[in-house]
Amino acid sequence: MSKPNYNKMWYLQEMHDHFFYENDHRRYIPHLAQPITKLQFHETFRQTSVPVIIPFDMLRNHGVVTKGWTLQELRQRFPYTPPANGKLPLAYNHKSGVKDGLDLGPALYALEQDVELAKGGGSQRNFPRNLMIKSKYLQMLEVSRPPFIPRRRFQPPTLWMGTSTADTRLHMDCCDNFVQMISGTKRWFICPPSDARELLPIRCDGIHHSLCWASVKYPNKSPLPPKDKAKLDRTNCFTIDLTAGEMLYLPAGWWHHIENLGPTIMVNMWTLGCENVAIALDKDPLRSDRQDLKKCPAIAQKTAAFIHQN
Repeated sequence: MSKPNYNKMWYLQEMHDHFFYENDHRRYIPHLAQPITKLQFHETFRQTSVPVIIPFDMLRNHGVVTKGWTLQELRQRFPYTPPANGKLPLAYNHKSGVKDGLDLGPALYALEQDVELAKGGGSQRNFPRNLMIKSKYLQMLEVSRPPFIPRRRFQPPTLWMGTSTADTRLHMDCCDNFVQMISGTKRWFICPPSDARELLPIRCDGIHHSLCWASVKYPNKSPLPPKDKAKLDRTNCFTIDLTAGEMLYLPAGWWHHIENLGPTIMVNMWTLGCENVAIALDKDPLRSDRQDLKKCPAIAQKTAAFIHQN
């Protein structure tokens, strides 16, 4: 087993490794069958860095209105008549979701037809693979924000659309991730942070090396290259399917590869830096001398007060 070069990795990776070697984690994700309070969620999942699937119906006690949709239902909500020549417009770029007048009709039609992602000049696309969006567009989709931490502690929401051929390479993110499946099903291949010893990131991007790409790019590839198979055989990875009407909480540092099982729509929200699982674990960042983490203890106290509110 190789020891990671922590100097080139996410700055909280070593702390997570120690935590996961000290605390046994089972190779499955709980699926809640009853409502949960903010405090229960924090103590059961965030403090222990355990992923969980929560059906939207189990969040109604928090005022969450998010629901699962079929593409046909969404097409009725966002009607669009394609041109006679059948050529779809390249109507979306990375700024479309932060401008007024976003029309999801053409994108939903493209998904319903399961067409390939098409790109044009200026990063224009026929549907938005990932799109940072305004709050008013969440309301149009009837999507509520996750209720377990203060709203201001989230990064802006991102809308993801993909056809049946879409997938994302195996990687990990710095921050807690709340994923809401709006339509379709995504298959997630998930590994705990400590599997970095086997996955051996080939690159970590960002100021704090907070987005890391595994040396095994596509664990769903058939057949797997022998070296990749040998690495994965030594990990604690597992697979889940996330379907419309469910939310996945994936704590910071967990590795994941995602593939579509047909056209899909999801909305996710990452937490801001001080809200990642390291703060919930009350470990190194609260004692760090890093200038950019000096404010974290005060933020953690505010989040704790929010969690204990009724």
